[in-house]
Amino acid sequence: MSTVNNKFQNKLPQTGEKDESIVTVWGLLLTLLGSIGVIIGTKKSRKKDN
Repeated sequence: MSTVNNKFQNKLPQTGEKDESIVTVWGLLLTLLGSIGVIIGTKKSRKKDN
């Protein structure tokens, strides 16, 4: 009975660094793209004013 429980426990999904690192990469990527968008937007608005 204990071997059945051990096999079942091994099949359960484990929390790990992979899932968290994917979320971190997406967060950094979105932040970077947002920052670039703000910089480009302010440059375009300055050119229109001049």
